[in-house]
Amino acid sequence: MTQKEKLLSPKEIALCQQNASKKDIHGKRARVLLALNEGETQVNSGKKAGLTLGQVLYLLKIFRQKRIGIFPTKPDEKKSARVVESKTEKATEPLEGDIQMAKKSKTKKKDKKKKKKDKDKKKKKKLKKEKKMKDKKKKKDKKKKKSKKK
Repeated sequence: MTQKEKLLSPKEIALCQQNASKKDIHGKRARVLLALNEGETQVNSGKKAGLTLGQVLYLLKIFRQKRIGIFPTKPDEKKSARVVESKTEKATEPLEGDIQMAKKSKTKKKDKKKKKKDKDKKKKKKLKKEKKMKDKKKKKDKKKKKSKKK
């Protein structure tokens, strides 16, 4: 890979190298970025750092948007993600942008549900109206038959 095709600038490489020794999510992300910069595949770089392919793809997405802004500026600051310990595995909390995207997604889902509900209501109303019309027609037909018999 030539410098033009590289993912990271020299400044970004230096910052990633500083973060790569950390055991938190920033260290994992830095190791993945360095591996990708050296031409490693997304799957292999993720495996080596302990991230899934989905996490690597997400990392690339946010890295392209924020560049080195994904890493904390101070050693104790964790801007982009906070590591949460669980009994079985480590997970990261989503970034603000992810939360906003999730809210939009929920809103879209709610809108779809509401539209479907409204559509179902209209359908029920229409069926009810049709049934009522059929019942009226039956009553009329019965009355006609009775009047013809007399």
